Amino acid sequence: MFDPKKIMEMMKDAYQMQQQMQDELRHKKVEGSSGGGMVTVMMNGQFEIEQIKIDPSLTQMNDIHFLEDMVRAAVNDATKNARNVMGEQMKSLTNKLGISL
Repeated sequence: MFDPKKIMEMMKDAYQMQQQMQDELRHKKVEGSSGGGMVTVMMNGQFEIEQIKIDPSLTQMNDIHFLEDMVRAAVNDATKNARNVMGEQMKSLTNKLGISL
């Protein structure tokens, strides 16, 4: 039988779990790199870039396009890693809710 109270409780629990997951993702750190670590990007699980490190030797090359490509590749790598972290968090959340993906 349909119980509106139970549905509301489930919705409240799901919302609280989502908020907890967002908070956890905000504190998860992932790294991406390119050029064998010459450019590294630190990002949190909400895809916010927190730090970029560039090896000083890259700035002496006077090749801005190469440097841009290295930064882009490092950001893309960090984004991929953040997506993996987010996927694991989602899997954990759905398992808590009794949903199997």
